[in-house]
Amino acid sequence: MTLLAGLASALSSPAGPQNDKACDLRGDTFEVSFSYPDASRTIHDAGRFTVPASDIDPRGFGFAHIDLQDRAVIVRYTASNTFETAPFHGYVLKDLSRSDIRSVTIDGGTTVGGVTASWLTVKGDTIALNLADVSYRVGDEIRLDIGLTCDRLLISRSG
Repeated sequence: MTLLAGLASALSSPAGPQNDKACDLRGDTFEVSFSYPDASRTIHDAGRFTVPASDIDPRGFGFAHIDLQDRAVIVRYTASNTFETAPFHGYVLKDLSRSDIRSVTIDGGTTVGGVTASWLTVKGDTIALNLADVSYRVGDEIRLDIGLTCDRLLISRSG
């Protein structure tokens, strides 16, 4: 096989750049929970959801709703409050379908004040968002952009 034929074959394979669906979260199953006072102590299991999913109530009180999108997680608040002080007080999202979450970044559309990358922990298939001491208002959002391991594959194949 010539180098040109090999390259053409690689670019047209199912994992290649033409198949964007292979490099997003659509169809993945996430387990969504709320944890306090540490990330391993679940106080509310919201259940399992297939991406895309919207209006997930992670706490069971209706003050926050999570949307799982193909490359993003959005938390929307319908009440105003402050999370209590604790080593961990927040959401744990576990992708039961894969373990290739490479990065999670705070999107510029986030309106909850003071959000920093230090709030996030990403470990294989799990995203933990620690909101201890964080205040939010009605209409505030936290927007997270998800990077997957396959992103590197697509970049290297197209570059």
